[in-house]
This record gives sequence, C-alpha cells and structure tokens, in this order.
Amino acid sequence: MSIFSLFVFIHVLSATVLFASGIITAIVMVDAFIRRHPKDMALVSQRVVKADWFMTLPSAIIQAVTGIILVHIMHIPFSTLWVVWSIILYSLSIILWIIVVQLQIHIAELAQIAHEQQIPFPQKGWSYFKWWFALGWPTFLCFLLIFWLMVTRPI
Repeated sequence: MSIFSLFVFIHVLSATVLFASGIITAIVMVDAFIRRHPKDMALVSQRVVKADWFMTLPSAIIQAVTGIILVHIMHIPFSTLWVVWSIILYSLSIILWIIVVQLQIHIAELAQIAHEQQIPFPQKGWSYFKWWFALGWPTFLCFLLIFWLMVTRPI
C-alpha cells in the first residue's frame, strides 16, 4: 500500500466514523428525549458526550490532518474552489459541533439532576435540546456537501 493509499484509507475511515457517530448519537439522543424519562435522558446524554470526546473529536482531527496531507500529496492548490469550499464547510461544521457539544454537556447535567431529584426535565434543558437539534441539521448538511465536493470536485 502506498503512502497515498494509506492516507486516502485513513481519510475515508475517519470521515465514516465522523459522519456515523453524528447520526447515531443524534438518533439515540432524540429517542431518549421523545420518551421523556429523566433516567434515560441522563444516561443517553452522558454517553453522547463521551461518544463525541472519544469518537467524533479524534476523527475530526484525523479528518482535517489527512485532508491537508492529501491535498499536499496530490499537488492540488489550496486555492482550488472545491478545496476552499470544503475547508469553509468543514470549519463551519466544527464550530457548530463545538456549540452542540457544549449544549450536550448542559443537557446531560440537567438530565442528571432531574433524575437524581426525581423531577421533570427543566424548561431550560428543553430549550438547550431544541437548539442542539436545530444546530445538528446545518452540521449534517455541511458534511453532505463536503462529501459531494470530495467525490465530484465540481469547481
């Protein structure tokens, strides 16, 4: 396996982990919150935060590093439009992800308190959850567009 093939493999693998962890954590989080059981909400939101630290963050770092290396190996100018747009979309998605993780941490804390005190999940937590859900969509769309740019290189 050449160095190029190795970096392509790592890049694709990290993209898969990054994308899949986002989708899976969103599905389990929404599912737990639809049921409105504070114990489930606390457990799932804590695990979603851990998944982001142990899966999403490393794959996001690997994705950026291998992307830069591949552009360099392939002698593609960073000024190439599909590269520029990929970097812009990736940066936007990472900024949104950082906000989403902060919301997840607050949600997990509030859900844990609700569970321990056997009280309903607070309105503030629902507000955080709505923002978490809303910000997940543009992040998802950014990644879809990045995949499209990587595969088609239209511009």
